[in-house]
Amino acid sequence: MGIKSLHSQIKKASRHVRLQEFSGKTLAVDASMLLHKGSCGCARELAMDIPTDRYIQYFLKEILNLEKLGIKPLVVFDGQPYPPKQNENSRRKRQREISLQKAKLLWDKKNYCEAQRYFLAGVSITEAMVQKVIQRLREHNIEYLVAPYEADAQMAYLATCGKVYGVITEDSDVIVYGAAKVFTKTDTNFGTSLMIDASLLQECFELDQWSFLKFIYISVLAGCDYLPSIPGVGIKRSVEFVKRIKDKDIFQAIPRMGLYLNLQITIPEHYVHNFHKAVNIFRHHMVFDVDTQCIVPLNTYDEGSCYTDMPYIGRILSKETALGLAVGNVSVNDLSIINNYSPSSIFTQSVNIEITVTGLEEAIAWTLPCCPVITLNLRVLKIVTPQSSQFADMSYGVIKLSDERLSVFNMQSLIKCSMSDCCIVNINDRPFLMLWKWTMINDTISVADSLESMSISSISSDTTSIARLNDINEDDPCNIEHSVPFKVLGVCHNMNRQEVLEAGYIRLYDHKLPVKACLRPDPSNKFDKDAIAVDLDVGNGWQHIGFIPSELTRYVHKPFTEGKLSVVVDHIRFRTTWMLVGFYVKITITKVHSMWENYVVMKSKKSALSLFPQTLLRGGVGFSFEKKNTFSLLI
Repeated sequence: MGIKSLHSQIKKASRHVRLQEFSGKTLAVDASMLLHKGSCGCARELAMDIPTDRYIQYFLKEILNLEKLGIKPLVVFDGQPYPPKQNENSRRKRQREISLQKAKLLWDKKNYCEAQRYFLAGVSITEAMVQKVIQRLREHNIEYLVAPYEADAQMAYLATCGKVYGVITEDSDVIVYGAAKVFTKTDTNFGTSLMIDASLLQECFELDQWSFLKFIYISVLAGCDYLPSIPGVGIKRSVEFVKRIKDKDIFQAIPRMGLYLNLQITIPEHYVHNFHKAVNIFRHHMVFDVDTQCIVPLNTYDEGSCYTDMPYIGRILSKETALGLAVGNVSVNDLSIINNYSPSSIFTQSVNIEITVTGLEEAIAWTLPCCPVITLNLRVLKIVTPQSSQFADMSYGVIKLSDERLSVFNMQSLIKCSMSDCCIVNINDRPFLMLWKWTMINDTISVADSLESMSISSISSDTTSIARLNDINEDDPCNIEHSVPFKVLGVCHNMNRQEVLEAGYIRLYDHKLPVKACLRPDPSNKFDKDAIAVDLDVGNGWQHIGFIPSELTRYVHKPFTEGKLSVVVDHIRFRTTWMLVGFYVKITITKVHSMWENYVVMKSKKSALSLFPQTLLRGGVGFSFEKKNTFSLLI
């Protein structure tokens, strides 16, 4: 639930961000948030015990989207039921059971729409669901952690210890636990989020003498999972009360709250005692320390206090049990053994190393002698590794051929890779540094230079061949495939075109099906008899959605009639910036056996600059260099 109305109070500490700003950072991800969102798409199946893995698919999609943005996720699951939340958890469980009963009755009466609403309210997350997700995370080598109790406290601890940069969650409790950077309202498809910076909280409350402890007082008074608010007291009156008592003992001031606020307020019995407990929970909640692999308090105890003074903050488990719980080998319900997964690779300390790539040499096939036989197509890089790393003597490295971040190669490109994501492999008796995961640190090549220096070579992905870039003759037209983006105009001209694009968007991203594109001359266009129309097939035949810019049609007509063009749809996006409200499509037109004219390339460049402000061009944001030497643009 979180703190009531806290988000509205801390707007000054919030700002909208693009997640690409945090590429290379590790963020803790609230697993409960993703499980609940994912279960909404299969609530009826879960409630009626119909086999489904849609919640797993949703979970993995969100995590993999973060990785595509350059963010390293660390997924944190809730652990044992937390005793101080017993009353709140019991209340929620009763509500779910009532909703589930209503949903089944309505479903039997064929009132499916209303039944679905109650199925959503009645869905619950089980340990079996969590174990299935954990298994898939292991398969994808994604780090995770099961907290001893509340995931919010565990994520805040990871943040305060520097294990993660920030936390992705929708629960405001994590702010009160002490996380410095919290990301809410996160959309991994569009790479956006609302970041709350705890260092700016003081500006939101305007207290005479700010302290984080006073923020905890305000949050607990406003109402939380551990203590309901006093009737008539919300976040604003909590702030006012803390302001007026100044540095007085809050525990002595609470019984006289009505006098401070000039209100008729009845303080519930035992409220001060329960308030003290709630404050201690937010300060000393039991968490798992990944270095010592022991259960420890979130913050050290005050002088003169110890664990025995506050047993409600959670039990201290043995080191073996704590580690087993953290890796998912121990049940959160009864601490019984449910798995035997080896945790040796989960909590290793990842040391980042910076590798300079100085040359792009060849494509090479690496066949792994396993069953079934796996062949990886790799790209060979000439590299310089730091003398301080264990790979100091390595002169060559390899990455997956499908990794296109180095398609337009810039000398002295600096990339960063964790030592846990590197290893030495031998291919044809030759040692290489295998870069399984890596991030571009800087790309000193400018946008204009990138346009002019696009590679026109084509690397063969045939597993039996080795294609050397130096062997490709750029003067031989048979080797040339030149691709540029063409802006599709008129997509918002009428509602039908928007409906086609929306259907295409659903087909691409929800159903994982291709959307085809084609070009055709349209002499019936009353504005331009040489117009070239763009049609899409979203599963129900070809439908017109727009035109390529009129100033480029004369460059397209001849290769089109000669059959030397191909067109594909890479992305469909919904945009709300610069008054461009609606669905827009990115198409890429490839010209074979010859290069596009300079004018066409320059118009593509201008289209890019008009859609992406200069501040977003740093580090290549807004542009990507994709397969077949394609310079791609979102439109």
